[in-house]
Amino acid sequence: MVEEKNTPQNFDAHLFDCALPHSESDLPLSEFVSAQLKMWPLAAANYHQLRKVIKRSVFFTDFKIDIQYNPARKRSTCANLSKDAIEQRPCFLCVEHLPVEQKGVLLLEKYFLLLNPYPIFNEHFTISSVQHVPQLITNRLDDMLQLSHRLKGRTVFYNGAECGASAPDHFHFQCVPGRVLPFDIELDMMLEKNAQPLIDEKNGRVVLIESYLRECLVLESEQAGWIVFQFNNLLSKLPVNEHSGEPMMNILARFEYGKYRVALFPRQKQRPQCFYAENEDKIMISPASVEMGGVLITPRKEDFEKITKQDIINIFEEVSYSISL
Repeated sequence: MVEEKNTPQNFDAHLFDCALPHSESDLPLSEFVSAQLKMWPLAAANYHQLRKVIKRSVFFTDFKIDIQYNPARKRSTCANLSKDAIEQRPCFLCVEHLPVEQKGVLLLEKYFLLLNPYPIFNEHFTISSVQHVPQLITNRLDDMLQLSHRLKGRTVFYNGAECGASAPDHFHFQCVPGRVLPFDIELDMMLEKNAQPLIDEKNGRVVLIESYLRECLVLESEQAGWIVFQFNNLLSKLPVNEHSGEPMMNILARFEYGKYRVALFPRQKQRPQCFYAENEDKIMISPASVEMGGVLITPRKEDFEKITKQDIINIFEEVSYSISL
């Protein structure tokens, strides 16, 4: 259990009442989701609406980009992330500000797994720090790997403070079902066809994936410590954002085939110019890990209908960082 000095007020009132397995078996997340949808009207309504989400795909030579019209995500896509706005609103990830109906599952003694009430997929979790600390990945990647191992079959992701995190003041990961992101399905092919090896040794490998609209670095190893070491080395070579205090990035992590797989997407911009454009030039897309993983969320129907292949290319070129290591 969390040390008493670190336990926020009313923490126990939000613990989901279930017997957690101590083995490597899956957490009872289906039971958790079902219970939350029965007792939490807001979440139930939004997960019901998810069934009505419209989707279409745009195909490129070796991969695709899915587009999802999801009006419930406008809250996140259009979030005011200015310093003043963040400081003036109550933090919606702090335990003391959670809705009374919202419950969580304690993981690694320091994270609270919560059902995201504004879902993109039929299982969508936020994994927030029990403590209110900034969104910085420093000393957290090992936790991310442990969580990906604990949540087998699912993808855990991290949005940098200026790369899609709607709560940049409160550290959190998110988690979605495995292979709902095209990237998860396409990765093996990309590693075979579009990968430039940077490190290839007995303990693991690091490769640069190119010709994918957005460049990314993929780290693979059976050893979490090896991944952490190589990740920190890569991060030290990327430019630090003066506002967040770390390089701009999105990270996806999975545990599969008996090894850890981490994808690092360096970023150079929070939102594309079309997000701020007026009238017919406006496309309301704010890229985060889900978008870098191949699913563009459009909260406005007109954007869903009009976005073109060239628009998608422009958006990724604008927000992605061209890696030179």
